[in-house]
Amino acid sequence: MIRTAYLTIVLILFFSVSCKNNTEDPIKQINYQGNTTLKVEIKNCNASTWLNINSVSLFPFNFSNVNLNATGDTVFEVALKSTQPFLGKLKINKSKFPVYTIPNDTLKINIDLECEDSIVIEYNGVTKAINDYYLNKFRELGYDDIAQPVCNFFSPSYTIYEDALKIDSLFNNEITFLFEYDKKDELPNWFVELENQELFYSNAAYKTSAVLYRNDLCNENTKANESYFDFLNSIPINNTSANASIGYFYFLENYYEIQNSDKNKESASGLKRAFRSIELLVPQTTKDLSHFNRELFLTYQFSQYYDHCVKSEQILKLDSLVRDVSHSFEDTILLGLIKDYSKKKLIEVEKLTSLKKGQTAPYFYLSDEKGKFHKLNDYKGKLVYLSFWATWCSACIKSLPGKNILVGEYSDKPIVFINASIDNKEDRWRRYLKENDNYGINLICKGNWMDIIKTQYNIKGVPRYLLINEKGIIIDADVVSPDNKTELKLLIDNYLSNLKQ
Repeated sequence: MIRTAYLTIVLILFFSVSCKNNTEDPIKQINYQGNTTLKVEIKNCNASTWLNINSVSLFPFNFSNVNLNATGDTVFEVALKSTQPFLGKLKINKSKFPVYTIPNDTLKINIDLECEDSIVIEYNGVTKAINDYYLNKFRELGYDDIAQPVCNFFSPSYTIYEDALKIDSLFNNEITFLFEYDKKDELPNWFVELENQELFYSNAAYKTSAVLYRNDLCNENTKANESYFDFLNSIPINNTSANASIGYFYFLENYYEIQNSDKNKESASGLKRAFRSIELLVPQTTKDLSHFNRELFLTYQFSQYYDHCVKSEQILKLDSLVRDVSHSFEDTILLGLIKDYSKKKLIEVEKLTSLKKGQTAPYFYLSDEKGKFHKLNDYKGKLVYLSFWATWCSACIKSLPGKNILVGEYSDKPIVFINASIDNKEDRWRRYLKENDNYGINLICKGNWMDIIKTQYNIKGVPRYLLINEKGIIIDADVVSPDNKTELKLLIDNYLSNLKQ
């Protein structure tokens, strides 16, 4: 049974902080129409410097990724969608810095590039103390995102119980740093409360996602070890004071996935699985959550699923599920946001779905693990099964054994299997290929090619598969995965027989 000292400490801190009378609470309220402005001033910029800023808003879910290029001293003004407080990242060359924003605020960031090895950054505004806290935290703990060390434990090298202990230890360090820092440098009460909830629910989320990840990736079955999930008995499922916490919604997402793991077993991966999950979520969330939390969570889930749609029929299917639950929404503004998001995505998909049967597949020029570059035109005369994947994608990894079998079965046929990775860490991709089998031609999208590929191939998520004929013409821009071997082989064999004729 998992019972750690950390869990007890976090529960005490969680409930004691949550019960504080917080007069600053309005700062952290959710704002559906919220935006935040960043004013970034660059000094002593003597060479072309790239800056990348990322941010997330939840209602509806939206990931912002802004790239800026400074060729001299300059000031950038960036507007970001901001529905709740969020810790984003600012990347300058190889250095990363925190960007904590709240809705309808302006954060000023002064950057001095005089010394490239030691960039000086200064924050000004309402969230200055919070950004300074994260800046010190990054330096003290040695990472800018706890997901980095956590994911190192999602491995068969550890038992699932060892995973949980190691995850607890990491969060123990985080919570200790928060309260020790608050003693020395006073942080706003609302932030300490929110950050405490963020750590509390993120810890629970990672321990549930560890099971999901290992079941998908390593074909393990942790269901029998039900004592592992005893920690869920101490987690408030319906917490109306936590709805500004991203960790809370991440936890709910994983919590319900665990609840429905048996019912989802036979469902396909990707959006088909998502459709099934939504159907199950509707009655469950009605029973478990208050109206407001339920509607926020469904808005968060629906918008994520819309964001991964690559075909108009997928959006229309989601629209029908939205209509099924619309009568139970008390917050008509939220319901309107979901519908507006659907319309926006439909326009994008119809605009970007230049990838249709009969059209030429977009050009690419990508390198393999030996540094040799490959063009799609290199494979004229052959059928091409093009896979977009990533080492962090459990569904991708799960499909590799089936795909490897297909590569062997078609080794003497005029078909090539190309695996294009969208990993942003090339060393991780190389390490995976060294330690695991991924038959076919392995390429990586890096530099500008990452953005080009994602745009031209309309990649909203992975895995994604395309079938391209011997002339470079698209047969199917969203073909079935190797998991559907029978259907895929029928399709391939049909085109190969036509190719011979």
